[in-house]
Amino acid sequence: MFPTVLFSTFSLLAALSVAKAPHGAAPCGALPPDRLEPGLQKVEAPLVPTTPDQTNATLGAFITPVEATAQDAQSGAGRTPSKTIDGSGWGETFPGSAVFVASANIWDGNNMWNGQWNSWLQFDLGKTYRVAGLYVWNYNEPNWTNRGIRDITLSSSLDGSTFAPVGDFTLMEAPGRDDYQGQALAFKAPVTARYFKVQIQSNYRGGEQSGLAEIRFASADEKAPGPHRVVWLPKYARPRHPKLAPAALFPADAGVIDVTEAPYNAKGDGITDDTAAIQKALNDNPDRGATIYFPNGIYLISDTLRWGKNERNTVFWGQSRVGTVLKLKDSCPGYANPRQPKGVIWTGNAPAQRFSNEIHSLTVDTGSGNPAACGVQFIANNQGGVYDVTIVSGDGQGVNGLDLGFSDEEGPCLITNVLVRGFDYGVKCAGAVDGETLDHVKVEYQNIAGFRNDGQPFTAHDLKSFNDVPAFLADGGFNVLIDCKFTGTGAALSQPAIRLGGTLMSRSLKTTGYKRAIENRAGDKKGVEGANAEFFVSKAGANLFGGGVKPLNLPVQETPVVSWDPLDKWKAPQAFGAKIDDGQDDSAAIQKAIDSGATTVYLPRGSYDIGDTIVIRGQVRRLIGCRAWLNTTDALRAASKPIFRFEEGAAPVVIVEGMSTDFSGGPHCFLENTARRTLVLHRLAINFQGADAYRGHGAGQVFIEDVVGHNFRFKSESVWARQFNVEGGGIHVSNMGGKQWILGYKTEGGGTLHQTTAGGITELLGGMAYSSGQDLTTPMFIVDGGRATFSFCEIDFGGGHFHTVLREIKGGETRELKDTDTRWQGQSALLVAGQ
Repeated sequence: MFPTVLFSTFSLLAALSVAKAPHGAAPCGALPPDRLEPGLQKVEAPLVPTTPDQTNATLGAFITPVEATAQDAQSGAGRTPSKTIDGSGWGETFPGSAVFVASANIWDGNNMWNGQWNSWLQFDLGKTYRVAGLYVWNYNEPNWTNRGIRDITLSSSLDGSTFAPVGDFTLMEAPGRDDYQGQALAFKAPVTARYFKVQIQSNYRGGEQSGLAEIRFASADEKAPGPHRVVWLPKYARPRHPKLAPAALFPADAGVIDVTEAPYNAKGDGITDDTAAIQKALNDNPDRGATIYFPNGIYLISDTLRWGKNERNTVFWGQSRVGTVLKLKDSCPGYANPRQPKGVIWTGNAPAQRFSNEIHSLTVDTGSGNPAACGVQFIANNQGGVYDVTIVSGDGQGVNGLDLGFSDEEGPCLITNVLVRGFDYGVKCAGAVDGETLDHVKVEYQNIAGFRNDGQPFTAHDLKSFNDVPAFLADGGFNVLIDCKFTGTGAALSQPAIRLGGTLMSRSLKTTGYKRAIENRAGDKKGVEGANAEFFVSKAGANLFGGGVKPLNLPVQETPVVSWDPLDKWKAPQAFGAKIDDGQDDSAAIQKAIDSGATTVYLPRGSYDIGDTIVIRGQVRRLIGCRAWLNTTDALRAASKPIFRFEEGAAPVVIVEGMSTDFSGGPHCFLENTARRTLVLHRLAINFQGADAYRGHGAGQVFIEDVVGHNFRFKSESVWARQFNVEGGGIHVSNMGGKQWILGYKTEGGGTLHQTTAGGITELLGGMAYSSGQDLTTPMFIVDGGRATFSFCEIDFGGGHFHTVLREIKGGETRELKDTDTRWQGQSALLVAGQ
C-alpha cells in the first residue's frame, strides 16, 4: 500500500526541504479546518502502478532555491535563470508518482534558461543546509539539446561572497523528450552552504549558448518521499449550468454556421458526444471568415477542437455566455498527464499568421478528473481575441485556464470580460512577441498563481484575482498593470500578490490578504511592502527636460455597449441587389440598407466591391460585417475617397465591427469621421498598404477595440483604444490637439510610431515595436507642443532598431533620447514628455 497524501494545491513551491509536491502542491498530513469550504467533495485521483521505492530523488529530499541569478540570460524571450527553479515544464509524471521529469516543450512557459555558453549561474537556497548533491535536468528542447551544459565547476558559500570549491562535474545531454528524468550528482561529502555557484566550462554545442531546464539540491538530512496516493480536494463546488432555450442570434442568410443544423447536427444535450460534429464544421470552413455558431446547450466534448487549415479567420460564437457550454467529459482519455497539457479548444500555432481568430459568449468547462486540461489554447495575430467567456474546471484541476503561452509568436490580441475558475494558472503567457492586452479579466481559485507571464509584452486593465496563491507571477516580459485588484485568502498571507522577475509599471494597484503587494526579484529588487501601490516602476523612467516622472492618469472610459437588436431590426444589402463575390460595385446597395431605417445593418459573409463612399447615418447603430471582406475599386482609390464616412444620425453611439479589407494602397482611407456622436471601431482588420485606416476631425468620442490598420489621423478627438495594432510606414498614429488613452499598442514597419502635437495629450500604456532587422532613422515617438507618457518596449531579433526613441520639442528647444541611453535599453517603464 502507498501512503495517502491529502492535498489541495495552494502552494507554489512549498516545503523547500522536502520533495516537490504533486503537480505544484505541498504534501501535508491534513489540511487546516479553515481551508475547507462548504460543498467540497473529495475525489481520489487515479494512481498508476509503480514500484513502491521508485523515485529519482535518490540523494535526499529536494531543496528548491529561492533565487537564481546568472551572468547572462536570454531575458527578452523570457528564458531567465528563474526558469531553472520555478517548476515550469517540470514535475511528477502523475500526482504522487515521486518521479520528476522535464518537458521538451520550451514554449510551455519558456521553461528553460538560455545564456552565453560559458556563463555562471548562482543559486540561493534561502537558508543554510547540509547538501548531499544536486539534481539537474539539462537543456531539453528538441533539436537544440546540444545547448545543454557539459562540464561545470561547482562552488559553495555561506554568505554569497566567499566561495569554496565543491568539485567538477559532467552533465549528460538531455534526450529532447517529455519523459526526461534528469541526473543526480552526488558530492564526495555533504557540504554546508546557502549559496551555490555553477561555472559552465563547456557545452555540447561547442559554444554559442548554453541552457538548463531545472535544478534542485539534495538534502543530506532528509529523505525524499516515495510514491504515494493522492486525494484531490477541490476548492469550490462543481459548477452547474442552466439549460436555456436555444435561439438564432444572426439572420439565416448571414453566412454563419449553426452547428446544430445540417450537415453537422450537433445536439447540445449534454449527453451526446458533439466533438465530431463541431470538428467537421471547423474542417469544412477553414480560413474563410466563418462564424461557428452555438445555440444555447451543453455540447459534450471528448477531444481537442482544432481550427482548420491555416488556423485563422475562424470564430466561435455562443448564443449566451451562461447558456452555451462546451463541456469536456469527466476523466477524458488524453487529459490525464499534466506534463502534456491538452486544450479543449486549440486555435493554431506559430508563425504569426493566425489572423482574426475569435471566441465569443460561451463557457468552457473542462470537467472533473482532467489534470492535463487547458480550457482554451488560444492564438490570434494582428486582430482577434476572446470576448465574454467563462473558463472553469469542474474540480479545480487542470494546467491553464486560458493558455496564451503554448506557442511562440502569440498576439497581439484582446482578452476582455473573461472569468477563469480553477486550474494551476488562470491565464498564462509566454514568448517574446507579440503581446496581449487584457481588460476586465477575473481569475479565482487557482492552484499555483492567478496570472503568469514568462516573457510577453503584457498589458492589462482591471485584472481581478481571488486566490490563496500569488495573483501575478511576472517571471519575465514587459508588464503594465492598470487599476488591478488582487484579493488574497488563507495561505496568501505568507506570499506576495505580485512576484516580479521582469519589468513592471503599475498604477492604482490594490491588494488585500497578501504579505506584500510586490516582491521584486529583478533589477534593484525594490518592491512594495504595503498592500497598495498608487504608482510603481521597476525601472527608472526618463524626462528629457528634467521634470518629474509621473503618469498622466487620464480618466479611463469604458467602451459603450450597443445592445443586440432583435432580428427584425436587421437589414442586409442583399435586399437591395448586392451579391457577394460577383465583382460588381455593392456600395449603393449597402447605402440603401443603411438608409432603410434598420438599426442593424449586416453584411453576410463574403466579398464586397466598394466603388463609392458609404455614409453611416440615419437610424443605424450597428454595422456588422459577419467577417465580410471589402475590396476597393480603382474609382474609389483614384478619387481619394473613404469607404465609410461617419456623419450625424439618430443613434448617439454607433459600432462598426467584424470586417476586413483588401491590401490595396493609395490615397483613400477606410473611415472618415466628421460626427459629434460616439463611434466604436471593433474587431476590424484594415489591411490597406500605405492608405490611411482612419481620418477623424469630428467632435465625438472614439473607442477602438481590437483593430489593426495602417495610419490613423486624429484631430481634436478624445480616443480610448484597447489592443491597437498599427503597421506600415510614415506616422502611424497622430494626435493633433486631442486626448488619447491607449492600452496595448503593437507596431511594425518604419516611420514614427506616434506623434503628439498642437497641445494634444497622449497616455500610451504597454505594447511593443517589432522592429527586427530594420535600421530605423526616424524617431519612434515625437512630442511637439503636447504632453505624453509612454510605457513601451522594442523587440529586435535582427540587428535593426530605432536609433532615436523620443524627440521632444518644447519652447523652441529640441531634445532627444537615443537608443544608447541607459534609460532606454530596449524599454521604458515610463517615458515622460511635456511635463
